[in-house]
Amino acid sequence: MSKRKDRIGITLYILYRVLVLASFLVIIRILWLQVFFRPNPDIEKALTPPHSVKVLAPTRGNILDRNGRILALSTPSYQLYMDCTVMKSNYAEMKDQAKGEQLERKWLEKARKLSAELARVFPEKSADRYYKDIEYGRSHRQKYYKIGHPVDRETIDAIKKFPLFADGANKGGIIVERVMNRRYPYGMLARRTIGFVRDESSNVVNGRIGLEGRYDAILKGEPGIEWTRKCDYGQVRDFDSTYVQAVDGQDIRTTIDIDLQAAADRALREQIENEPDLEAACFALMEVKTGALRVMVNLMRDPTAGGRFAEISNLFINRRGEPGSVFKTVTLAALLADGHLKSLGQTIPTNHGHIEGTKINDHYIPPIESRNHTKVISMYDGFKISSNYVMATWAINKYGKHPQAFCDRINSFGIGSRFDFDIVGIASPYIASPSNRKPYTMTDLATVSYGYSTQFSPIYTLMFYNAIANKGRMMKPYVVEQIEKDGAVVERRGPVILRDSIFSAAVADTLTRALRAVTQEGTAQSLKNARCAVAGKTGTARIAYDNRHYEDEQGRVKHQGTFVGFFPADTQPVYSVICVVYSKLSHKFFYGGVIPARAIKAFIDELERTDPNFRNQL
Repeated sequence: MSKRKDRIGITLYILYRVLVLASFLVIIRILWLQVFFRPNPDIEKALTPPHSVKVLAPTRGNILDRNGRILALSTPSYQLYMDCTVMKSNYAEMKDQAKGEQLERKWLEKARKLSAELARVFPEKSADRYYKDIEYGRSHRQKYYKIGHPVDRETIDAIKKFPLFADGANKGGIIVERVMNRRYPYGMLARRTIGFVRDESSNVVNGRIGLEGRYDAILKGEPGIEWTRKCDYGQVRDFDSTYVQAVDGQDIRTTIDIDLQAAADRALREQIENEPDLEAACFALMEVKTGALRVMVNLMRDPTAGGRFAEISNLFINRRGEPGSVFKTVTLAALLADGHLKSLGQTIPTNHGHIEGTKINDHYIPPIESRNHTKVISMYDGFKISSNYVMATWAINKYGKHPQAFCDRINSFGIGSRFDFDIVGIASPYIASPSNRKPYTMTDLATVSYGYSTQFSPIYTLMFYNAIANKGRMMKPYVVEQIEKDGAVVERRGPVILRDSIFSAAVADTLTRALRAVTQEGTAQSLKNARCAVAGKTGTARIAYDNRHYEDEQGRVKHQGTFVGFFPADTQPVYSVICVVYSKLSHKFFYGGVIPARAIKAFIDELERTDPNFRNQL
């Protein structure tokens, strides 16, 4: 019994030693394979299916109007390519050479039939041309022959049934790539506001414009990654490798009302299209209580489109210039806020239109003196006829000894302060003052009072007039209402108060009375019979065509004509509005009370006829 136990023990011990040794050898072998072993490249290539990484493009988010109508969206299309070399090496390497040659001929016969079908779908080339391209690609190992242009899903599904392509990717060589395209259902309406994003190869100096550019990071989403490998059915996902799902972009809901945008676009085009001396124009509508921009029309002549007007540049925010007489309302507000003017009925001597302390003469004053047999003129009468003399004389009389006080009061209104806007490119305002211009003369003070020696883009002018309609509360203009994802609100934007009270409600009421006089008795009487009461101011400014001179050798001048105001002016105002036209060098005058005022009247009349919500507020 003892001997038997010894035999079993010895056997188990030997087996244990053998297994330990075998394990040790296996470990050594594994380490050697991991560190030193290199397989035969040909065998490795044959046994390992090729794999590649594929970037999964996210779907770009939509841009919506205030009511959810799509202003910009991404839709897929499909670009067709062909690997012209498929099966060629297989046929050439067949042991039965005759059979290989026969199969190659059949492949080319199918390619000829395919070419006929391709010519029907993409007629830019003939069937013979397509066949020669495929034949050339096959003989020159072309694996990525581009065919036609991107097409929709229905067309690509039909193409997959064509001769040769019906055999699949490995035998027929068909390659289909999805291409995402940006679509704009409303064409050029608000196109510059919506904007675009160009890739780096487009040679566009500034490739990020409008909302598309400013909110590109939000709209574009996050790309994903997928590893694929080749099999008998083409490229399939490699489940042994990393997979990162693409995250689609978020949507942006804007404040733009596309119906109002269309109405404003029509009203403006009707006024400017038959004026060959006009270079550009813009029209904007802002909601008084919130600052939401409902309309932004920006039209410039497009030399590449026969000189027709198109949305090329956002004039509303980036076209900075001397605003002219629309700035007189700012001067009037300063006089009222500082207590220098107690009533619009206060008068000053007419002085034959000569502005004391300057060489400036207002040639409109002497005829008034003669016609009315008077040597005095009230602020009310001077404002409604847009007298430079009246505004400059009041400014010099009250601020001549302390011109910085005048500039400080203007700056307290917020009109001279830059603010962050939803679209990149807003031009900074400028007001000549003793702090930035040396020496500062009475002529400087006078010209600032009626809108020269200043620089503003229309958005600043509209923002100030909106504050008048809002009883002194200045709202920040904005165009993005909220960020959305799958219909849910991710981030809510909205009204922002820039300054709660730039002047008192009493001052706002006095300004409104003066602005009503302009449309009832003054320079904007074309708005007198609009379908609702309008308060506003005209401005006609000369533009320095070379940054120095206002008139060329032929006596031609460039003009900027503006009307800005709000409506309805006899109740609680709902909208503030501005329209500006820019002329070429011309002998014509383009007054703010003509084309801009007419465009606004046409818009208001259509709004009253077609918008029951607005009509109910009248």
